[in-house]
Amino acid sequence: MTAPRRGGHWMRSAVTRLLIGLFATALLCLYYFGRPIDTHALLAQSGDRKGKEKENGFPSGELIVHATQSPESAAQVPTPAPRWEEATESTAPPLPMMTTTTTSLVRVDQTCPSTKLDRSRGDPMLGKGKSSGRPTIWCWMLIKPDVQELSLLRLHLCLNTSLFRCDEHTLFSNVSVRSLMGALPGASLMQEVVLQQSLETVYGGPWQTSLNTDLFIAIWRDIFRRRLHLRQEWSVKLDADTVFIPDRLTPILSHIGPPAKRNAELYMNSCSWCVVKLIGPIEIFSRAALKQLDESTNRCEKEVDYHDVSEDVFLERCFALLKIPPVNADKQDKLLLPTWRVRNHEVKHCSKGWAAIHPFKDPKLLLRCFELSFGVPS
Repeated sequence: MTAPRRGGHWMRSAVTRLLIGLFATALLCLYYFGRPIDTHALLAQSGDRKGKEKENGFPSGELIVHATQSPESAAQVPTPAPRWEEATESTAPPLPMMTTTTTSLVRVDQTCPSTKLDRSRGDPMLGKGKSSGRPTIWCWMLIKPDVQELSLLRLHLCLNTSLFRCDEHTLFSNVSVRSLMGALPGASLMQEVVLQQSLETVYGGPWQTSLNTDLFIAIWRDIFRRRLHLRQEWSVKLDADTVFIPDRLTPILSHIGPPAKRNAELYMNSCSWCVVKLIGPIEIFSRAALKQLDESTNRCEKEVDYHDVSEDVFLERCFALLKIPPVNADKQDKLLLPTWRVRNHEVKHCSKGWAAIHPFKDPKLLLRCFELSFGVPS
């Protein structure tokens, strides 16, 4: 029998120990210098900062900062993992409050653009004033803290347009956009919720759109916990690059029928002639429909396939599962004029009385569209 070669065995053992040591060192470095921030741990550390959420929302100008999830509800409310590619019947307990300092590298121009559009204007398409008994709307918008969306929000604020003309509004972001708007007119009255999570999503699916359903499910859960969906007859979700004139929406909602019919579980098709009829630029839901969505979100998450679609497709499929019917605007009503695969719509359509036109990603063209909508000359 040949004796074992001790020298070769020793060399192999040394190399093995060296590789194990390097691997362990790499793991330690990754742990101490590369691990992500644990939002739930931050919440636990801030447990002594207790606050009580007001039953009916929050007063004008109050900044509410909180995490989308509480530690107790983490198992029920999935938060999308951070991604860095471009691109009053509720019984739920209030979320814990947090105090944070918001910092951002994005600076917002603190001056408003020159325009003849009066902030206190009326809508020439509707005559003077608002009729009594009209449907009321609460509008909300998600703002990513990048140059493009903040520039569009600045313009809406300066012009007193879009969600700022709704009966009530709320802005959602993961920074204090109200702080970024600074001294711009109306900034102190902005209602906002600051989310403690990434807003980044990947793009994909059959339409190469933002796969943002998990993010919006988390925001809808936040809305339900705050009971914001109960404050007005209708809830309207908007995109920042949508030209939206709320005073033109309320007559369209009135055409659905008397309050008894409008108060049923239903939502409006944003675009009745589109393949997907509920689309993100403007989404309109009755209070009763959102009550049912609040109760059934878990079911929709389990039974609706949304792995390759955006939040609007998920909602359309969810409402179909829940047997909540859509309604179309009357033929004479001009709800939404959308277009696709372009950054900006044609401004020539802006003087034709539409309640919403999408998209306008260029702030100058967005401004011009609003001017044409209200008959302001060049």
